[in-house]
Amino acid sequence: MPRLPIPGKDQGTWGQILNDYLSAAHKPDGNLKPSSVPTTALQPNSITETKLAQALKDKLNQSVGATGASGASGTPGPQGATGAPGTNGTDGQDGTNGATGATGPQGPPGPASTVGATGATGAQGEPGATGAGATGPVGPAGADGTDGQDGSTGATGPQGATGPAGPQGDPGPASTVGATGATGAQGETGATGAGTPGVAGATGATGPQGATGAAGSQGATGATGQGVPTGGTTGQVLAKSSNANYATEWVTVSGAGGEPGIVELDSFAGANDDAKLTAALDYASSQSRIPWIRFPARQVNLNQGGRTPFTGMKLVGPGPGASSAKNYEVGGGVNVNHRINLQSGVGTGNNALFVSTSEVYSITVAELNFTANNSGQFWHQPSGTMYSCEFRSLNFYGIRHVFGTPSAKALMTAVSFTGFWGVNSYDNQATPLFHLGGSDNSLWMGGWINIGSGSPGNGGYIIRFDGLSKTNVGYIYLTARNGDLGIRCSGSNSGLCFFGGSYEGQNAGDPCYGNVIRVEGGTVSFRDPWLAYGMVNPTGPNGGNSQGMIHITGGQVLIDGPRYARATGVGEAVPMIYVGGGEVRVRNAMRNGSWSGKPRVLHSGGQLDADDTVTVI
Repeated sequence: MPRLPIPGKDQGTWGQILNDYLSAAHKPDGNLKPSSVPTTALQPNSITETKLAQALKDKLNQSVGATGASGASGTPGPQGATGAPGTNGTDGQDGTNGATGATGPQGPPGPASTVGATGATGAQGEPGATGAGATGPVGPAGADGTDGQDGSTGATGPQGATGPAGPQGDPGPASTVGATGATGAQGETGATGAGTPGVAGATGATGPQGATGAAGSQGATGATGQGVPTGGTTGQVLAKSSNANYATEWVTVSGAGGEPGIVELDSFAGANDDAKLTAALDYASSQSRIPWIRFPARQVNLNQGGRTPFTGMKLVGPGPGASSAKNYEVGGGVNVNHRINLQSGVGTGNNALFVSTSEVYSITVAELNFTANNSGQFWHQPSGTMYSCEFRSLNFYGIRHVFGTPSAKALMTAVSFTGFWGVNSYDNQATPLFHLGGSDNSLWMGGWINIGSGSPGNGGYIIRFDGLSKTNVGYIYLTARNGDLGIRCSGSNSGLCFFGGSYEGQNAGDPCYGNVIRVEGGTVSFRDPWLAYGMVNPTGPNGGNSQGMIHITGGQVLIDGPRYARATGVGEAVPMIYVGGGEVRVRNAMRNGSWSGKPRVLHSGGQLDADDTVTVI
């Protein structure tokens, strides 16, 4: 049923609703349909039909202006200026807003002008109440002028305040209102600007270039610099040949088969292997991404000790993928495809192959086999600490010390020993092969070590852990021959944990003189160790004054699941464990071989808590 538009509603459709309402009583030219308002419907003294039609036309002289945005509206596109009254033309093209729909047919010229089409706006919120502010005044009677083309138009001028809605005019002839054009896409409401912005002025012409100034006088020729040495070929780089100033040489640096991050030792120039290693280390340490240095599958002779390791240093054996350096002592070295021979120039202490006196990080040495003539040392760290380093699958044959010396332990934190290790010394002055301190390490937890000596020692301990805390130790296969002892734990070893391992003499007939494990302090645990072939001459010069295969004088010690095999000639009365101090707990002891009783624990001091798998004496 036709009705009038409702203020504040009928968003975007009020024109069509009004046309439907007017067309119920009016023809398209604005005149009343015949008998739409019969005379009998008029009240006494009411307006006549003629005057009613005239009044309606006068009312329609007030063209409806654009509805002001209300509510949470999007930003309306700026409205172009209204052209001067004149002949109706088509609407200009809208800019970014939706196009205005075509204007309905124009009524015949008369007292009232046809309602102009509303300019396109952004998506309109709920219309506000129609009033004087929302409805612009009607221009002089006549056809509307052509709207200017919308585009990047100026912002709409400020809107007048909304006035109260005027009274509804009496129905009369009216022109048909054109259908409202489609509403453009809604944008964010922008601040209403004042007036139409002016057009940007054209860029001014570039001024003429100034005249070129006169050239200054040429300075005196400087002295010739050191420059780049002559020679070299395509692909070579310049590298230091020694520590002297300007000592450089051309070297060929290439990856192995295009492998990224690897340089070959033999790709560096040098009169000997020491010079090549020096050039390779200098090159690697100067790179923003430090490459691996890969050793060749041949004998490399190194005669220079005291080299300073650097953070990020990475050394690896020959590939492909590197090969684990296992058991050089078997079959004349056929089990490894290379050999790094530490010659007489590489000694111990400050003349070890690598000497570090400061903090170093992220070092990796992997899959390499080192041999020495019973005099060399791999790593000396008298001060400073190594952090976050990995040493993987290394073999040392005929070495005197690996890490540390008898008087200087090597400090390490967050260091891993992984893979298969073989350490064999043939020097009675070699002990200890490892002298370590520090904390938070993982030693052979992901690997295994076979360590010992092929000749009698001097009564020293093969491995010393001195103040090594919060460290897990995996499988150690330690052979302490008649002149050697096994492992010594001293200092504040807080949280030193051993898992498995074999600690023994060579065999039942070639045993260790004294103990295979000694604990002097700290918090230490041993789980499932194998103890065998010792205590044949515990009070002799190389026996260490031992009173048990495990000799404890202090600390908190847990021994859980020890397995004990006696050497030839050693009776059951010889203690498996001696407790002279500290707090010791013994659990789940087992025995190997022929026994008539249980393994014995000699308790002469400290506190002992032992279960019934041992006999306490």
